[in-house]
Amino acid sequence: MSVQSRTRGGFGADGRGQAHTIEVALAALIVVSAIGAAMQVTPPTAVPASAAAVDDDPLYRTSAVDLLETGAATGALLETVLYWDPVAGTFASTAADHPSGDATRLPTAFGRTLERTLVRRGLGFTLSVVYHTENTAGRPTVVRQPIVESGVPHASAVAASRVVTIPKNASLTAPGVEDRRLDALDASSGERFYVPPSDDGAVYAAVEVELVVWRS
Repeated sequence: MSVQSRTRGGFGADGRGQAHTIEVALAALIVVSAIGAAMQVTPPTAVPASAAAVDDDPLYRTSAVDLLETGAATGALLETVLYWDPVAGTFASTAADHPSGDATRLPTAFGRTLERTLVRRGLGFTLSVVYHTENTAGRPTVVRQPIVESGVPHASAVAASRVVTIPKNASLTAPGVEDRRLDALDASSGERFYVPPSDDGAVYAAVEVELVVWRS
């Protein structure tokens, strides 16, 4: 199941302070929407984890959707899609020094929320960004760039997605590059963003954030 909508906003150079505010707001909204309560409704313990069909329980799908919607409302999703290392060419959460790419390796407000609401309740997840571009032959293609992963999805996994609009004047949020604005990145210098810019003067790009959830 995929639920898509759009959100706009910026994430400036004072990203660390904003990230703290975002995390607090995100946690509050999570409580209000009772996501934690939904996640506590799991299959009976007598059923082996491998046989637990997550997609048979709408609460899991609803919770995945609610996580994305709440993250978009607080700006936590925008912070996460900008958590990019332009030199290494990867999300900071999955850099070479953290090859496992588990939930604790995504130190953004949204990453910490995923760990609290999913991993600690025995659920695995993958978080990816999906976008459209052109291949070397100039043909349209869809790219799925992993942000963070906590395992391999089961066949019974559920998925939800949310479109996030990235402003052209947005800055990266990964440590050490918070001063890098997207419209100032120079590919010839070795610094690049994962998605190419659009022709829209105010919008750098629109990407789809996909969250896949399953019982570990």
